[in-house]
Amino acid sequence: ARSGGARVLAVIRAPTPPEVAEVADVVAALAVPSADPNNPFPLGTLFEVSCLAFLDQVVVDLLAALGQAESDLGARHTNLE
Repeated sequence: ARSGGARVLAVIRAPTPPEVAEVADVVAALAVPSADPNNPFPLGTLFEVSCLAFLDQVVVDLLAALGQAESDLGARHTNLE
């Protein structure tokens, strides 16, 4: 990503390991609880759901900050498929 001129965002579970901070321009460390036998989310699902909610909000904030519509961001979106 960096060789192409992009900035790197790492979304991880807190706390941030030093090696992640070294390779990412921005680190978003989400406070997601550790495994709990009473947790209704299996395996890493709680982290994945937390990432989805966080990144959806990032898009909402970008739209507002850039004064653009969702279609404007969609036109700049890279399809890696």
